Amino acid sequence: MRKLVSTITGREYPFERLEEFADNGEALEVELAGIERARPRPGRHLWVRFAEFLPFKTMDASASLGEGNTPLVEAGKRLTAFSGLARLLLKNETQNPTWSFKDRGSLACIFMAQEMGERTTATISTGNMGHSIAAYGARRASRRSSSCRSSRRARSSLP
Repeated sequence: MRKLVSTITGREYPFERLEEFADNGEALEVELAGIERARPRPGRHLWVRFAEFLPFKTMDASASLGEGNTPLVEAGKRLTAFSGLARLLLKNETQNPTWSFKDRGSLACIFMAQEMGERTTATISTGNMGHSIAAYGARRASRRSSSCRSSRRARSSLP
């Protein structure tokens, strides 16, 4: 069973609710029955490896652009020394389709949109998420929208 639960009062809402906040303004979190027993599985794709952690009934592989499986690379000697760690590995997210870790979340958004029969995906972004949702929406041939809230600071910093 999957549902949304208010983070303070524990009030439950249907999973299909398309809002991130409860009626009283509290944040909502996804709760999945049995999540404490979930384990990563072997496999190349995110939806295979982490299927037990994801709240979707079906995940269409054609929505993927090849995200995930980004390599760990050794940090340079100076950064490792600065960190105080014996060994420091960095995740190279530029190997994702839009060069961003946001691609994993965009794939989840597309899975959710497919499950709910939505033909439009949208986000508010100043960069990476906008690019990512646009790419995944294009892959799915859905209508897509990305907007950026303007701010006085952003306008004043332009030449």
